[in-house]
Amino acid sequence: MDALQAVEELSKVGGVNKILVAENDAYGGFLAEVMAPLILASQQQFGFSHITAGSTAFGKVNYNS
Repeated sequence: MDALQAVEELSKVGGVNKILVAENDAYGGFLAEVMAPLILASQQQFGFSHITAGSTAFGKVNYNS
């Protein structure tokens, strides 16, 4: 599934008000070292009340450290 397909599907979910998409070859491996700065910058810019991730090694990274 590409980003456009994911956005189309997510936009159908009730209560979803904003969908952010970041496309770059660097994000392809979902490495925490690459993704954490992007996620933190998004939180700082938009002040989300929640950020979710799947129950995987990526989702279990402590972004507060």
